[in-house]
Amino acid sequence: MRCFVVLACLVGASALTMNAEVEKPKKKNHKMVAKKNEGSEDRLSLPKFVWLDQKAKYDLQGFSWANYRWNLDSPGLRNHPSKVAKGQDDAKFAVICCLDKDTEAQFLKLPKRSADKPYLVKILDGSSESIRKVFDKRPDFLAMNYDLRDGMDKQAAPLRGITIAPHNYFNGKRMKEDDNRKFFVTFQGRKTSKLRHVLHDSFNKHHVYKFMKNISVETVMDRMWNVKQQTGDAKFNQKMNSTYVLLPKGDDRWSLRFSETIGAGAIPVILADGLTLPYEHTIDWSKAAIRLPNNMAENADDIMQHLPKDQETILKMRKAVYDINRNFFQNPQVRADALLREADAVVKLGGKYSPLWKPEDSEPWLEPNRAGATEESKAIASTHALNFKVHIPPAYLRTAERNQTIAELKATGAETVA
Repeated sequence: MRCFVVLACLVGASALTMNAEVEKPKKKNHKMVAKKNEGSEDRLSLPKFVWLDQKAKYDLQGFSWANYRWNLDSPGLRNHPSKVAKGQDDAKFAVICCLDKDTEAQFLKLPKRSADKPYLVKILDGSSESIRKVFDKRPDFLAMNYDLRDGMDKQAAPLRGITIAPHNYFNGKRMKEDDNRKFFVTFQGRKTSKLRHVLHDSFNKHHVYKFMKNISVETVMDRMWNVKQQTGDAKFNQKMNSTYVLLPKGDDRWSLRFSETIGAGAIPVILADGLTLPYEHTIDWSKAAIRLPNNMAENADDIMQHLPKDQETILKMRKAVYDINRNFFQNPQVRADALLREADAVVKLGGKYSPLWKPEDSEPWLEPNRAGATEESKAIASTHALNFKVHIPPAYLRTAERNQTIAELKATGAETVA
């Protein structure tokens, strides 16, 4: 009994002590508060928008592919400080999903807005002629998609709208800007296009590159996608520790790997003719990415000749990638801000497609036949196109030429496996 009383007293004393500690006034950590609120005023200054109820078709199991994608794209918008209640007249944008052939009639019935206060309409692709007609009928619509030519010819005029970042994030170890990379150039993914088959063979059957430890171009067939090479797994993340990451077209021109490459701090090398790039009216991609014609996949030497190897250029481009990730890609909130800034920039252009990275500079091989090309842009493109007419070497180089190739690669830190 005496032990019980003593124990009760001890418990009571502990409780009093705990209560006393709870009741102590806590000092505010002003540093933490400041960090939490950092940038909030800037976000409030972004264009206001209203969030409208989704219009999407669901299957018998209650699933909507369009809605699924939109839920991955939009978390940063849902609680954004610029979001206002429905019906507010000062809202610059009305955000809504999801336009496709099954919902186009509902979208055409939406109340009219003005072209300078448009609807931001999430779409899956614009390949349908009827979808393009919707945009012809509704000048108050701006499309949101991963590629404004999705499903269209690579030289077609893109839909009026904005390109948003594909919804994946890099989940591996993040490197510092000046850290040495394990690889010089990599690709890892599924063989979802002929171009990827060709790219795989051009590196892995090459008399030099197939022996280089810091060059890795791997593809697998679709049936093996859940066995290895899955985006985000340990092996995938290891291959993102690279100076350059190849981004060849697959099922579509756009790729989830684009966002993962930016998050990993690698320089994207795009082989997807006609692809519109994320937030390209507010990002100058010429400072951070390399764009090559699809047919270069046929010859690894062509690709390697167009990848800068001097550290000054590499570090300059890598810094631009890190800046883009920090300001446009790194989390849902930043992507929401980027979306609103991009939409605002396109509205100020009257809906005209005019990216900071000009098509005549970025894809000169397409410009002469591109819809909307001008005589001036064609003239500029013809000059740039000469830079892509590279000599294709014979199948077997002489020993001296082979040694020179290896020496150039070793200057980038490459090692051979043989």
